[in-house]
Amino acid sequence: GTAQHHQVRLWGTAPAVTLQLALSGAYRQQSWQGNLDHLDLETPAAGQWRLAAATPIAVDKHAARLHEFCLRQDQARVCAAATMQAADDWQVRTSVHDLPLSLFEALLPNGNSLSGKLDGQGRIEATPTAPLGGEVEITLQEGVVSPAAPGASSPTTEIAYHGGHLDVTLDAQALN
Repeated sequence: GTAQHHQVRLWGTAPAVTLQLALSGAYRQQSWQGNLDHLDLETPAAGQWRLAAATPIAVDKHAARLHEFCLRQDQARVCAAATMQAADDWQVRTSVHDLPLSLFEALLPNGNSLSGKLDGQGRIEATPTAPLGGEVEITLQEGVVSPAAPGASSPTTEIAYHGGHLDVTLDAQALN
């Protein structure tokens, strides 16, 4: 397209991931503004995730902003947004809703399984006066952990849990 109106489409496939991406936008007065119009991401372990809605993006020589975008799979949502004013002044916000814990089974030894869901939100940022800070809040909905005995190919017991909550704060003093 032209500087005033253009589109970029990207498709890629590798053994562990398939990606489809589409951007559109315009460059005017030393500023680019546009949208992340389409994003599909698929992996064998996590399945297919799709962009829930087009997301505005703005970039100029002083700042960049990616408004909140969400990837969806069934009822699960993984969202993020980012702003940057300078190399030492930025913020990233994330949230997850109804994320199935079964997505993490690929990280466990063979034969182990998880059920339940995770909700959470997080923020990490840096400013000229505070080099790094952030917060993470995670809530587990009830579920079951099914560990396998060493050498077993399937779970040998089930451990039910009724939920849980974790808050983590990172600031100049320490990780709390």
